[in-house]
Amino acid sequence: SHGSRVHKRRIALSLCDTILGMSGIKVSIHHNKDKHELDFESPDLTIGELREAIERQLSMAQDVQQLICAGRKWVGVAFGNDVKVLDAAGPRGTKDVMGVKVVTLMLMAPAGVDGSEDVNKCEGQVNEASQRLSAIAADAQPDDARKELRVISDLLCRASESLDCAKLVGAQKDRRRALLKRIEEVDQEVENTKKRFVIA
Repeated sequence: SHGSRVHKRRIALSLCDTILGMSGIKVSIHHNKDKHELDFESPDLTIGELREAIERQLSMAQDVQQLICAGRKWVGVAFGNDVKVLDAAGPRGTKDVMGVKVVTLMLMAPAGVDGSEDVNKCEGQVNEASQRLSAIAADAQPDDARKELRVISDLLCRASESLDCAKLVGAQKDRRRALLKRIEEVDQEVENTKKRFVIA
């Protein structure tokens, strides 16, 4: 019938769309004990574009990234930023999985290079400051409130200074921006609390 022909045609078209949609590259990156998978639409992805994506998503600056594929280090002119990832990987470093080219890489970089530990520590300080502020009772003695607010301000100050000094890229840089905004908000709450207790 006409309906079943249309239905079959739709299935064929959706299969075509699926196959066309799978013409990109998946890069599987092993770093320490972690595995990250990055998807790219274009099979013409270059090493430079891959390095940019690693910096953006894994927060590792391009100058500290050491990429190894199929036992070969991607360094020197042969592996410049304009070289295509599929060409650099070659048949040994590339697998075909359901129409998608998958390139597996080892990413070598110094421990803690993404700065996540520093940002986590600062986030912990901001969380502690926020919790301490919430815990100040409305009927607290002004002297007690003053002491607690001093501790809270110190926590916020230390977190802010650490974040300012940290060298961050990509996702961790975004986290820093969000944390600094949060520090400003908590600091404003500290000022409001001081007014409530008439603390200069």
